Amino acid sequence: MKLSDKVKSLSKKQKAVIISGIALIIVACGAGYKVYADNQYQKETTLALELLGMKEKELKAIYNDSNNLFSKDKSDFLTKDVDEKTITTLEERLISIEKEYEGVSVPRGIQKDTALDYKGMSEELLSKAEKTLSAKKQVNMLFEKEAIIGDEVDKNLPIKNDLSTKNLENIEESFYVKETKSEFEKATNELIDTAKNQVKQIETAKVAVEKVYKDKVISTDQKLYDFAKKEVDKIKNQKSKKSLDEKLDKVKKEISAKKKSDEEKKESVDSNSTEVTAEDKNEEVANEQAAAQTNTEANFNEGQQNTPAQDYNSAGGGSAASNSNAGVPVQGGNSQTGGTPTTPAQPDPTPTPTPDPTPQPTVKYQGWVEDENGGYYTSPVYSSQEEAIAWVNAKRRELLQNNLLGSSGGISAVYG
Repeated sequence: MKLSDKVKSLSKKQKAVIISGIALIIVACGAGYKVYADNQYQKETTLALELLGMKEKELKAIYNDSNNLFSKDKSDFLTKDVDEKTITTLEERLISIEKEYEGVSVPRGIQKDTALDYKGMSEELLSKAEKTLSAKKQVNMLFEKEAIIGDEVDKNLPIKNDLSTKNLENIEESFYVKETKSEFEKATNELIDTAKNQVKQIETAKVAVEKVYKDKVISTDQKLYDFAKKEVDKIKNQKSKKSLDEKLDKVKKEISAKKKSDEEKKESVDSNSTEVTAEDKNEEVANEQAAAQTNTEANFNEGQQNTPAQDYNSAGGGSAASNSNAGVPVQGGNSQTGGTPTTPAQPDPTPTPTPDPTPQPTVKYQGWVEDENGGYYTSPVYSSQEEAIAWVNAKRRELLQNNLLGSSGGISAVYG
């Protein structure tokens, strides 16, 4: 049987025992057996070298497996399938090899023990993998989902519900590296900062909300509400955002109710103002109509005073007394018999014609509303005040809804 076959047939423990006996053989033989001892020593040394080669090969395999725990593109990141069991398995293999080959060695100078290099490099990689995995798990716990998967990093995730400041501080203390060239450590630093900023934003929003709501609505100030809403909208965690939004919804309802009440009050005041204005206009119209009537009557009376009396006397050129015997036949008497003459009947005076009354002007109404720039909106001309007033009220409501209402409105009389 060849030596190589013999080596293969032995267990690792048997091989180790054989090699460890080399020194005993050399001592026991003495000078008489020197040739035999040298030959046996050479055979056992060859076997030891072969065993150490096998050990080196196994250590190299562990080193390669340890190196493959990390991403090829980003060597500081673990691959996405690495977990505690993966690392522990490699560590156990490394310990097992050391035990299996314990005691196997060759005299110094025969061969350099390169297997120790693979062992040391494997231990270094496995230690780095443990630290990286621990940091990855703890930083991922800050968020609703895993922020680091393999060598991919999601920096826009919301923090997990109810993340405490104390927990965040502990993770920062353990895994935040202020000065580093590692891409993985730079990523974890940034994620920790992101979580801190989100916690800070929630606290900022809470303070803003407490300006308008604390157990109940304490303010309906629109600016305070708008500021609080703006801060709440910046929150990424939906649970925290929903809690604060529910409080702001109650504030918003009261603001809307107050605004509606104020608008109704203003509308009522504006309506009363319009009615007073309409009354003033009606009084003005009445005064103008009275003045016009007075002028008409004055003109009519003046016309009567200046009309000549066209009676019978003036037409005849004298009075009845002075012209009673001026050849006018006497009715009822006998001129031949010398009867008593009677005074002739006076004709009815010519009636003075009644002048036609001065036509009264037709009064119509037109609504008007002043806008915020001092201009005016005017309505069509209506035949009744009610129509004009209705237009004014409708127009003022329209302008009020658009925040364009000026200072006044009313109706005017239009004569035609």
